[in-house]
Amino acid sequence: MSQPKRIAFATCSEVPDLSDNDRLAVKELARLGIEAVPAIWSEPRDWRGFDAVILRSTWYYWLHYRRFLEWLELLEASGKPVWNPVPLLRWNTNKLYLKDLIGAGLPVVPTQWISPGDWKSVAEFSRSTAWDEVVVKPVVSGGAFSTFRLPGRGLESARAQFQEIWGFGPAMIQPFLKQILTEGEYSFLFYGGEFSHAVLKSAAPGDYRVQHIYGGTSRAVQVDRSWIQTAERIIDAVDTVPLYARVDMVRGEDGLLLMELELTEPNLFFGDQPGSAAMFAEKVLQQMTQGRFR
Repeated sequence: MSQPKRIAFATCSEVPDLSDNDRLAVKELARLGIEAVPAIWSEPRDWRGFDAVILRSTWYYWLHYRRFLEWLELLEASGKPVWNPVPLLRWNTNKLYLKDLIGAGLPVVPTQWISPGDWKSVAEFSRSTAWDEVVVKPVVSGGAFSTFRLPGRGLESARAQFQEIWGFGPAMIQPFLKQILTEGEYSFLFYGGEFSHAVLKSAAPGDYRVQHIYGGTSRAVQVDRSWIQTAERIIDAVDTVPLYARVDMVRGEDGLLLMELELTEPNLFFGDQPGSAAMFAEKVLQQMTQGRFR
């Protein structure tokens, strides 16, 4: 297979020129002779004009989820390589994928699933839960969209919050882990199945959301090898080796717990770790020239 010359970095209208992090990868790809071009996913375009499509900043796809899935079908039908692969994206964009990881025996934050309009289950959960505080959000979402921190008891009174969430599909309830405030959330970055670096994300004072848009901060940290091995177990549970993956975890009482496995459009924190953008670019080249990562 000849080396590709032009790759689409799929983005959204809010960041038409890509994020600062992704521009670091564009520069590294150019050094390898590959042009990475920003392309807004929701605009009409002949995607067959690219040698490959890599999802990068397709933010807010959950607001147009059906259209997004149709776009993924279009990419799949084009016959061009897509990363991560479309079946993996379909699986990962609905947080019900956590059920599969729980079934595989992996350490996942405990989760309760509530179908739209199922107030009976909300009330039953609220009466029986031992969780003092919970986080409630849609199963299709990102960036803390429609995410609420609520008391575990009396949840049936949070009608406005549940109605908002159910407007986008089922809800998920997880315990609010105070370690988010006292320690932060760890992200483990993998490119081509290989560990690159870990980042510690911290919320702004008075908030619990670690995303930059809410004032959160991030910094690269050294972590114990056993922690990396826990993250690797989660990556290994995925059928296809992903081009990029971010394993978001928080420290629990008995070790790390998975919050989310980000395989769709995560911030890959190239700016927090020198050399990581170059490693990512090498993995892109390796996949395109050899057809595999391992």
